[in-house]
Amino acid sequence: MGKRTALFCLLIVICFSLSAQTTFSSKLTAKPKKGSNVYGVVECQGKPLCGVAVSDGQEIALTDKKGVYSFLSSKRYGYVFIILPSGYEIETKNAVPQIWANLDRETKEAERHDFSLTMRNNDQHVMIAVTDIHIANKFDDIDQFKNVFMPRFREEVEKYRSKGLPVYSMCMGDTSFDRFWYQYYFSILDFIPLLEQVNYPVPIFHTTGNHDNDAATPQGEDMDFRSTEKYRSVFGPTFYSMNIGKIHYIMLDNIYYLNKPVETPTFPGLTGDHSYECHLNDEELTWLRKDLALVDKDTPIVVGMHGPAYIYVGTSKKIRTKFHGNELRSKEDYVNEFSEVLKDFREVHYVTGHSHMNAICYGKDDTTKFPYIANTIEHNITGVCGAWWMTYPYGGLSLAPDGGDSGFEVFPINDKHIEWYFVSNDQGCDKQFRVFDMNSVREIYRTYGDFKPMILNYKKRTDYAKIEDNMIMVNVFAWDPNWELHIYENGTELVWKRVMAENPLYTWTYYIPHSSWSEKWKPKYGKDVRPHYFMCKAQKADSTIEVVLKDTFGHVYKESVTRPKPFNRSMK
Repeated sequence: MGKRTALFCLLIVICFSLSAQTTFSSKLTAKPKKGSNVYGVVECQGKPLCGVAVSDGQEIALTDKKGVYSFLSSKRYGYVFIILPSGYEIETKNAVPQIWANLDRETKEAERHDFSLTMRNNDQHVMIAVTDIHIANKFDDIDQFKNVFMPRFREEVEKYRSKGLPVYSMCMGDTSFDRFWYQYYFSILDFIPLLEQVNYPVPIFHTTGNHDNDAATPQGEDMDFRSTEKYRSVFGPTFYSMNIGKIHYIMLDNIYYLNKPVETPTFPGLTGDHSYECHLNDEELTWLRKDLALVDKDTPIVVGMHGPAYIYVGTSKKIRTKFHGNELRSKEDYVNEFSEVLKDFREVHYVTGHSHMNAICYGKDDTTKFPYIANTIEHNITGVCGAWWMTYPYGGLSLAPDGGDSGFEVFPINDKHIEWYFVSNDQGCDKQFRVFDMNSVREIYRTYGDFKPMILNYKKRTDYAKIEDNMIMVNVFAWDPNWELHIYENGTELVWKRVMAENPLYTWTYYIPHSSWSEKWKPKYGKDVRPHYFMCKAQKADSTIEVVLKDTFGHVYKESVTRPKPFNRSMK
């Protein structure tokens, strides 16, 4: 990197660090308690707000009747942040809520930081959950973000704004891609100008993913904390909470970054292997207990974090954890310790990313290994980028690794009632499944040249050239075990079976363009089956198939399919 480029990057860091600081200064008098070194006022239109929680990531203090908070802080995290009270909002800069102020004095020195709020009735509101945006400045990802994702996102926002409802968004991390910070010159710092370019229309509450850590962080102690320095300079706290309406939201960092040293890093200047563990550390759990102690047990809890906590095994309702274990604790111990903190609340929703696939999991279905999860629902949401933005250039659709559409989840919330639905980047919220006429798929597998060497070289892959006559396959993008699926042939209902299947469209637009027939790729391009496929056999090759899907909340999605239905890379 040349001197001019390095200087430019330094200026970016400085500018965004400064712009992220809360600059509001209240005219109200603030007198801290004796021994405090962090204090300030929380106000609304010049009037003090009582009972508002403020934290430094370790301590939590409530404002008194004069709106003053104060406490003795170790200043470990370098910031103080407000836990937004229900019915209030805070200023945003480039869509980022300015809930924090950087602590800029020595530990022994007292410093004042004030927060100004505005009133907003948000008992009824909408939360749009996005994750795994993965902007890396490659595969025209910035253009796709602007012209594929943003119009669809804005469409959902305007749908509710037109009704006068407040709309917010939460992002579960992997906004960037650590290696490509340096290879393609797009780091987490560059995402803020991108939000400004697209005029991101709602506040975005963010947390960090594994790829949002700086892989060039010098090796040594406290790697996990030090690797988030750039992230914290623009997004502030890596874990925090807020009250929106009757819901208590908690944004957590469950990525413990290791970045173990290697002789040959993936790119010059990086210091390690990008490795990480997925769980909460002790400091975060300690803070979480303090936070939840202030919340009524009847309050619905929504927890946003990058790595999923647990999923079903295949097509069963048996549950396994996605947390990682280590020499300190087993993965089961980690998830049990976390879920025990939340076990007494009536309703807990985990909203997670990382997998780039849609999967919902109800804790009540299997508490064998995890006794504290009966009150939880895990919403593991597919990535905005799908397969890292790499299928759209080859086929016209933005697909995820499970073969479903890339997209995001919308949570309409009324008081304490939470609903949800999936939105496809390509096709919106009215399209929830894709129907394959497997006769047409079979013909392409038999005649299109690239499928033959794919199957020949990767023998564990599904060879749809051999599938039997008149099979119908339905891919439901965000399947929920509470949903109802009906498939009819000329009015007669067919019996379907849920199967682990490979998506032929994803094979065509992702695996084939990236295949090299090299031995080293065989493990990566081996068997790849996913659990939300439904197969049934029709009686005829040219009959009309009707698919009817009814979701948890009574919404019905229908599609009538005239056969033969063509199989091509831009099929709907």
